[in-house]
Amino acid sequence: MNTTAPIPRWSLQELPFGSPEALDAALADLDALVAEFEADRSRLAHDLPVADFLELLHMQERIHDLCAQLGAYAYLLYAGNTQDSAALSLRGRIEQALTEADNRGLFFGLWFKSLPDEAAEPYIAAAGDLSYYLESL
Repeated sequence: MNTTAPIPRWSLQELPFGSPEALDAALADLDALVAEFEADRSRLAHDLPVADFLELLHMQERIHDLCAQLGAYAYLLYAGNTQDSAALSLRGRIEQALTEADNRGLFFGLWFKSLPDEAAEPYIAAAGDLSYYLESL
């Protein structure tokens, strides 16, 4: 006789966004971080000091990290029960917030891509582990 044990369900309660309040707070944090990033748009110039560039680059990294965590949470919740309309709705809400955050931050990559190679080189050299990201833009 072939018997299988039931597959245990995972709990997302231990994750950073395990409650509706925590998820709403994370989305508000994302919005505030993106707004702060957008506010620095006027600082972008070919002669932007390297320290200021690194500050913006690390802010963008924090935005991407938070987006990845929110997206992973939404997909894990949905994968736990693909018939759950609340999970599907939340996944859609998160996807919309992540798309909006990404669109609002596009200016940084476009600015960097517009730099002449000689202007971009000091930024890439100072970026450390993030230099690959800059080179791939």
